[in-house]
Amino acid sequence: MDRDARRSLLSIGAPRPGETWADLGCGDGGFALLLAEEIGPSGQVVAIDQDADAIRRLNAALARRPQDGGARVETRIANAAKPGALPTLDGMLLANILHACRDATALLRIAHAALGPAGRALVIEYDRADANRWVPHPIPAEALPELARGAGFAEVEVGARVPSAFGPAIYAAVARK
Repeated sequence: MDRDARRSLLSIGAPRPGETWADLGCGDGGFALLLAEEIGPSGQVVAIDQDADAIRRLNAALARRPQDGGARVETRIANAAKPGALPTLDGMLLANILHACRDATALLRIAHAALGPAGRALVIEYDRADANRWVPHPIPAEALPELARGAGFAEVEVGARVPSAFGPAIYAAVARK
């Protein structure tokens, strides 16, 4: 996915300068780096992934970015289901991680608990109903609102969509407390 597509998907979460976000299942940081730019030098991103190689690639990318490259990014090697202590978050990004979880509601509960009163979870997922090896537990856009409400979120808005090489589209949705 290219940078413009990522930016389009991030926009539904409306990250603002100075905010604190977590990127749960950040991979090598394609979204985390862009999120850091969006929230700027007074913000913070906690980037979490269980893949140590992905975190090493993200750390290398962070070392190469300009000194004014955005928010402070803290990287962690951890399981998404046990991310460790988090600061109170303005937002949590869950990009292409829910479809890997047998119990997506449990992961959404972790997001809900970490968010401040006006916090929001930004979910980015493949909009498909059929499972495959890469998307074992798909969450089509129409199924997300019920899952998010089951995790305590009051409002869910499905917003941006971009084409996907692996299915009809990738969507972004924001769940608010």
